Amino acid sequence: MHGQAYGISVNASDTVLIRNNVISNSDAGISLNGGPFIVEGNRISGNKIMRYDFYGIAASCSNSILANNYILCDNSYVTATGIQLNQCSNTTLAFNTSNIICNREKSKSIEVIGGHDLKIKNNIFSNSLDGFPACINTFPANSSMDYNDYYSPRNNIGTFNGTNYFTFNSWQEAITDESHGIFSCPFFEDDINVTPHQILLNNTGIPVPGIAYDIDSSMRNLTNPDIGAKEFSSCTVDAGINFIKEPTNPLVPGAQNIMVVLQNQGTSSLTSATINWQVNGSLQTPFQWTGFLDSGQNIEIVIGTYIFHSAVIYQIKSWTSNPNNGADCDNFNDTIESRIFYTKLCGNYTIGGEVADFQSLG
Repeated sequence: MHGQAYGISVNASDTVLIRNNVISNSDAGISLNGGPFIVEGNRISGNKIMRYDFYGIAASCSNSILANNYILCDNSYVTATGIQLNQCSNTTLAFNTSNIICNREKSKSIEVIGGHDLKIKNNIFSNSLDGFPACINTFPANSSMDYNDYYSPRNNIGTFNGTNYFTFNSWQEAITDESHGIFSCPFFEDDINVTPHQILLNNTGIPVPGIAYDIDSSMRNLTNPDIGAKEFSSCTVDAGINFIKEPTNPLVPGAQNIMVVLQNQGTSSLTSATINWQVNGSLQTPFQWTGFLDSGQNIEIVIGTYIFHSAVIYQIKSWTSNPNNGADCDNFNDTIESRIFYTKLCGNYTIGGEVADFQSLG
């Protein structure tokens, strides 16, 4: 981590409280060495012109609590680590939101390097471009990791002991935990507003002793708190698309099914919705869904087919409208957009020039 300029850097052997700070436009956020520490309610964001790798919270600590912090890195040119726990012990990491938006494969929302007796609960680990939500080099002894949300539009879940995992079931088996965890898009309002709009995060966490408030000092539900730094409420009639399930990379040329995950984001039952979709900006015939989804339930639906061609890059977007033949009470969670789809290349292709197959290698 040579070269980082941390907003706060503490080396301590007595209890230190770091609370409600805003650290922005920095190379890195908070560095902790020693402890005990109480680090809560901080908002940490990197700048657009960082020269070094970004660390939101880099901790080598003991007997500490890291809770209700929001970490954002939106920079395509650096490798970002939202939260790093390096040989920590007797430490609780709870109700944090780590939102990483970086085009680097080694970026991660949470990194755990050894340690022991850790509790990692109720956090959002989102990595919406390249990289993985989680990276665990060695699972810490006598530790538990559960009730966390992971998100990556590329189906990246985590790296454990050098192996990459692309399904949530395989991730749960690998770390032998996360029986109550989920893999789902948080649907933040924007990069600054930490409020999620995903009903699967609402009232689905577990109480953590000593943490009764969220990042904005609002009282948490003490029986079923929300996952992430911010408590929130779902509205009544609300539908959305959680994920584009099919197709998958690499594409096979020809007609392929388009399958999405329809989510009832509202507190009332969902009986109908229009599922709209487009490929590379071209609108396709909407799918009219009817059925029954109770609050919080979702279903995989084939909404149509599309003919894919070789040597073409594709992007799919899908969104809902007219839930229960009426207005949607929350539009922040309607839409999902895929990462890039592509077919395997076979044959001779040219790069650059007026009649080239591709203008560049990028």
